[in-house]
Amino acid sequence: MNGLSRYRRVLRYIDGLEKDNPKKNRKDMKALHKKLKFTGYKLRTLETARVVALVLLYSSITSAVVSIVPGFEAFSANILKFSSLIGSTIFLIVIGITSKLMALYMIDLHLISSHMISIYKK
Repeated sequence: MNGLSRYRRVLRYIDGLEKDNPKKNRKDMKALHKKLKFTGYKLRTLETARVVALVLLYSSITSAVVSIVPGFEAFSANILKFSSLIGSTIFLIVIGITSKLMALYMIDLHLISSHMISIYKK
C-alpha cells in the first residue's frame, strides 16, 4: 500500500527521472525536492485527519442505529458519549476543510512535479 498513494507515485517517477539524468540543475532540484516532500507530508496528514473524522462520523451514526439492537448497548454507549462530546457537525466541518486543503495540496503537488519533470526533460 506504500506505493499506492499519489505522493509516492510522483516521488517514484521523479526518482526514476533523476537516475536517468543525474547531472541536471542540482540546486534547483534539491529545493523542489524539499517542497515536494513537504507537500506530500501535508497531504498525508490531511488524508489521515479526514479518515479519522469519517470514521468518527460513521461511528456516531451507526452507534445511534445500533443502540436499538439488544447486546450492543454498552458498545454504542461509549461511542455515543465520545461522538456527542464533539458532535457530527464538527466532523462534517473537519471533513469539508480537510477535503478542500487536500485539493489545494494536490494542485501544489502537480505543479511541483510538473516543474521537476520539465527540468529533467530539457
